[in-house]
Amino acid sequence: MNFRQQKTSQILVNFVFSLIVYLITIGAITALTFTNLTPTLADEYNKQILVGVDFSGRDLTDDSFTKSILRKSDFSNSNLSGVSLFGAHLEGANLAGANLSYSTLDNAIFNKANLTNAILEGAFA
Repeated sequence: MNFRQQKTSQILVNFVFSLIVYLITIGAITALTFTNLTPTLADEYNKQILVGVDFSGRDLTDDSFTKSILRKSDFSNSNLSGVSLFGAHLEGANLAGANLSYSTLDNAIFNKANLTNAILEGAFA
């Protein structure tokens, strides 16, 4: 691939990414579901934009969502023990009944998040 092709590919990737971010921001994309996501992709949750994603009932033990945008995502009844949510944005997220024991929660933003019956034993904040 020559320089011109690389530049064109880079511009296209940047455009597609910007379009996705825009569609999420205006609410055109409101929910994503990752039901077939394999645990080997866990570290790829870092610094991701995952607005409105349904993680309910999932076993996400020791996964990492460091500095991810998780607004309005559903983690209800999920196992999040040992998870890193360092610097994550969880505004309006549903964490009802989630197990957050021994998770890293420092610098995470939980404005209007539902933490009803969430387990926070040993969580670090």
